[in-house]
Amino acid sequence: MSSFLKDKTSFTTDAPNASDTSTRSGALLDAVPDPVLAIAADTFDVVYANPAALRLFEWNRSANRSLADLGLGPEEIRLRTVLSSSDHTRREIQVARDAKLYRIDCQLLSTAGTADDDQVILTIWSPAADIDRNRRDHEFVATVSHELRTPVTSIKGALGLVLSGASGPVADKTRALLDIAHRNAGRLLLLVNDILDIEKLTSGNMSFDKDLLDLVAVLDAAHDATASFAHQFEVRIEVEAPKGPVMATIDGARIHQVLTNLISNACKFSHPGGVVTLSLDDSDPEKVRICVDDTGVGIPQSALHTIFDRFNQAQSGHRNRTGSTGLGLAIVKTIVEAHGGTISLDSVEGQGTRACFTLSRPAPE
Repeated sequence: MSSFLKDKTSFTTDAPNASDTSTRSGALLDAVPDPVLAIAADTFDVVYANPAALRLFEWNRSANRSLADLGLGPEEIRLRTVLSSSDHTRREIQVARDAKLYRIDCQLLSTAGTADDDQVILTIWSPAADIDRNRRDHEFVATVSHELRTPVTSIKGALGLVLSGASGPVADKTRALLDIAHRNAGRLLLLVNDILDIEKLTSGNMSFDKDLLDLVAVLDAAHDATASFAHQFEVRIEVEAPKGPVMATIDGARIHQVLTNLISNACKFSHPGGVVTLSLDDSDPEKVRICVDDTGVGIPQSALHTIFDRFNQAQSGHRNRTGSTGLGLAIVKTIVEAHGGTISLDSVEGQGTRACFTLSRPAPE
């Protein structure tokens, strides 16, 4: 740190004999938006407080302050214990003040002199400030993703029209380059859409339009929507479900998204000629269990515990081939849990994978 922090008489950064280095260091800490204090390790006197700390504790620069002036009440004893400890250089604790919770980062600064010169830098955060930062981060990502989606969609559409011959004949060499551009525009659009979905879901801004729907019909719709995709991988999709309706209160579009994601994953990682089975079990009176099974390459056991994480890299070689973003299963898990359900995935490498999720059934009238 700076020399002004070593001078226990300088509660303010504009002390008469402060060096240029001290002045610059003080200016930097003055600009920090979070409250920062420097506490003498031997006397617990406050030797420095930046403007944010002055505002938090309603202090003025001229008065001498000590740890007791932080107004922590019984929490002060715990903080003193942490500051007195000599077996650490950094600790983080939570304290309550005026019915508000604060997180304090305690950083011990040992000087070249005696232990009496040691100081502890306290940086104070409010959980509310963390929430506000997270909100701004979510808004930034969502805004950037939204602004990207429109031009990428236009690029992909224009390339599709050129490839279709709408603008005239396309030479073979040119077509090969356009195919590459079209595929990668599609991958980029998929990534942008997935990022928008995951940010909406994790920030709680995703709306769900739930209604009492027939799950058998939802499964049939998912089968129809993925049939041509499965054909690209020479895979067949089979549906095993009761003949009668199986009702559940769901957002049909979102559960359709869950099913098509699981089915497309199963198709991507299946061997040519394989079968993907979409099944519905309504034997439990309280919940419905829906599973997607394949007999494909499977997933390594070491990767199963992180399979629902964002940007998961299990089967990265297949992902590069199929254009997956690594966000699909994270989105699936969040949607299922927003419906009050659970999801699990079991796999044996080289034999296949089973992904199952549950949905609550409506109480009988």
